[in-house]
Amino acid sequence: MNGASNNILLLDNLENELEKLLIFLKSEANSDEHFVEIKTVAEIKKAALNNNESEVLELLASISEWSIEIAEKIGLEEVINAYYLSRSL
Repeated sequence: MNGASNNILLLDNLENELEKLLIFLKSEANSDEHFVEIKTVAEIKKAALNNNESEVLELLASISEWSIEIAEKIGLEEVINAYYLSRSL
């Protein structure tokens, strides 16, 4: 999946936005499912930090609407775009 670098936004920028998303997810979490979701988003952030695009895309495809709704609410365009890219693969 090395060719994904032309499609996905910069992983450094994505990593920064994922950090912001984690902060908001932690403040909004109120169920076991939310805490599992936070773990997944943290794994995506780690994959972005390690420049592992294929893992980023694989994990992004598995996150729930809850995370995307929060990302949209706080304007995390890189996360949103990468999520929709992952869902289209």
